[in-house]
This record gives sequence, C-alpha cells and structure tokens, in this order.
Amino acid sequence: REHRTRLRRLARRLAPPAHLAAPLGRQRDRAVGRQLRRRGLDRSAAKLQDGREAARADDYAIMFADGQGSETAAGVAFAKRCILEGAECVAAAVAAGKSVLVHCAWGQNRSCAICCAFAVLHRSMSANEAIDYVRERNIAERSYAGQQPPGGAMHNRVFREIIRELERERDAEAEETAETAEEAAAREAAAGTAAPHPRAAHEDEGG
Repeated sequence: REHRTRLRRLARRLAPPAHLAAPLGRQRDRAVGRQLRRRGLDRSAAKLQDGREAARADDYAIMFADGQGSETAAGVAFAKRCILEGAECVAAAVAAGKSVLVHCAWGQNRSCAICCAFAVLHRSMSANEAIDYVRERNIAERSYAGQQPPGGAMHNRVFREIIRELERERDAEAEETAETAEEAAAREAAAGTAAPHPRAAHEDEGG
C-alpha cells in the first residue's frame, strides 16, 4: 500500500503537460465544488443557492509541481510556462465577465503565482505589489499553521523570481513598443519635411 501511495504521488508530480487547458469532468475535482458552494454557487445545478440562475462553471487544469524552491532549470522553465498559461486563462475568463476561482493543493504557491502573474501582466501591478497583495489576502481570508512569512503564500522563492522576471519582460516589451512608435513617428515627420508640396514642385518646373 505504501508503495502504491508513493507511485501515485510520483505520477502526480510528473503529470503530463497535458495540455493544459483541458476541460475536466465535474467529478474530477471535488475541492472545486466545495469552494464554489462556500461562495454561494452550486456548480452541478448551475444555480445560486438563492435559486437564481448562474453560469455553469468551467474547469481547466494546468498541471505543474511545486518544488518549494528546489526546482531544476527545466522545472523552472516549465513552471513559468504553466504560470503564464494560467494567467491567460484567468484574463480570458475575467474579460468574458466570469468569476474565477484559482486553486491548487495548498493554495500557497502555484495558485498564488498564477494570480500574481495575472496582476502583473493584466493589471499593471509590480511583482512586489502583486506578491504583497496576494500574501495580504491569504492572511485575511485563511488561517493555518505556518501561514506567516517566510511560510504561507508565495514562499517558493523560484516562483517569486518568475513573477519578477515577468515584470521585467513586460516592461522591456513596453519600452521596445514605445521606441518603435517613436521611430515610426520620426520617420513619418522626416518624410513629410523632405517631400515638396506638389504645387511648389510644379511652380519650380514652370519657373
């Protein structure tokens, strides 16, 4: 039995990159149902608990491990791809007017990293602002042993650095876009200055 348990844990850690926004059956994750019911939603009935109609919840799985800061280089790259994909899933749902519940096994690192990435990439927050905000809300909404830093939300230093890297990439892309726009405007202005007015050109030829 202990051997089977270890194999199941290993299988979960090596879960495929199983691309990565695959819909899950309702029975796949009971924890989601419990979370929704605590917030007044009954997913199976697609109704609010007060009887009003509610949009049916969609489930998406993005599978990656939380190595607690001991990720390999390949693990870091894979985690970053998954965090980015999660942030884009959240952004798409929010843009569609949906409420979003992001969760993982412990609600500390993976789900928090996705929320931080969404805040940095789609709400213009700095990495440190996003991390601090997620930690603040985690403490306000939950209570468990080891919750205070250096434990608790976003205690995985690798995930924190991924969020800071996303901020740097966002800012570099914005700067590059601004420089490209300035260069294009300068070229247009130079072309406008260099090109003679058609009437002036005609007068020159006639003179």
